[in-house]
Amino acid sequence: MINFEILSDDIQAVFLKPENDFEDLLSVYSPSLEMVEGMSKRDFIEICLHADELFVEKPGMTSAEREELQSDQLKFDPRRFLGRK
Repeated sequence: MINFEILSDDIQAVFLKPENDFEDLLSVYSPSLEMVEGMSKRDFIEICLHADELFVEKPGMTSAEREELQSDQLKFDPRRFLGRK
């Protein structure tokens, strides 16, 4: 899934490349990695798979809570470990 935010009313473009131009850096370059962000690789991947459900802005959140939420959204973005071939 691809997420993006419209930052202005000006003309904007999003250029998407096919998935086959990317590789999973986590499995290709770090297959023996056991911990990611202080948790097991399995737990980290599980959170990434459900990040859209876990990190949702709720009404009444303070700006500090929103910033922490946005940080967690980036930290657990499944595309974080994708790189160009």
